[in-house]
Amino acid sequence: MFYAGFRIRVAHLPCPQNFRRWIVVQNAPFFYLCCMEKTAPPTYYELVYAVVRLVPPGRVTTYGAIAGFLGLGASRMVGWALNLLMTGVHDVPAHRVVNRKGELSGRHHFSPPSRMQQLLEQEGVVVENDQVRDFKSLLWDPSAALGDDWEP
Repeated sequence: MFYAGFRIRVAHLPCPQNFRRWIVVQNAPFFYLCCMEKTAPPTYYELVYAVVRLVPPGRVTTYGAIAGFLGLGASRMVGWALNLLMTGVHDVPAHRVVNRKGELSGRHHFSPPSRMQQLLEQEGVVVENDQVRDFKSLLWDPSAALGDDWEP
């Protein structure tokens, strides 16, 4: 049996409730044991978007906090995912994601660049010199807010 270019072998193990079966994905010389969901599993970018959608209005989070929560480690990849959103209309509040210092480092990907600040200020976030004022008090940490049992 093949799935997305990988040869898979169905293993007969009990699965969590929302899953069809466990599969072993063989991509020589490695084997991966994973669950096959009823629907296609979310991509990395979809996981990033799901977390960003949960950031409350009037709060901000960081690229690193999202990457750390998802166990991905690379905050730059979170930025790449959000950068792809700038090509169309979406429901992801990317303006709520700033760098670890509270700076609007992604502002250049908005059109015009001042749009990121405008969106934050509409939500009550004060921005001075392209940096969130009272950053520590407005920081929303997905690890603390969502916990270990979060599912997209």
